[in-house]
Amino acid sequence: MNKIKKLVLISLSCTIFLLATFTTYASDAASVKTESVDLSDTESLLRNTNIKYNTLSLSFSGGKANCSASITGYTFVTSVKISMTLYKKNGNNWDKVDSWESSSNSNYLYLPGSASASAGTYKLVGVFTANGEEITKEVEQSN
Repeated sequence: MNKIKKLVLISLSCTIFLLATFTTYASDAASVKTESVDLSDTESLLRNTNIKYNTLSLSFSGGKANCSASITGYTFVTSVKISMTLYKKNGNNWDKVDSWESSSNSNYLYLPGSASASAGTYKLVGVFTANGEEITKEVEQSN
């Protein structure tokens, strides 16, 4: 009879232990707060399915504007393209200075460009495309 009491006691102890564990998890789960977040149009564009990285750079040296852009698609991407256009501020308007474009049948592309640049404010606009997905970025800088 002692063996039966020990088995019942061990079984009951294990059951209580397991129930206590579930109760603890249930109470922890009940205390978790949820929060919904609304993304603006700009923020939702940051979640890309084809474009892994993209960079756009504008610097000045020796009377020239040095422009560059690169795009890296995910491994399954088979087509990338970059278009960049350099503008100079003229009052309230932006005058086109130069533009460059290139494409590749891979998942990576680097595009450099340079143009003469006098004193002023410049804007470089880059359009990045990977398997049809498109992102536009711009950078503005004074010379």
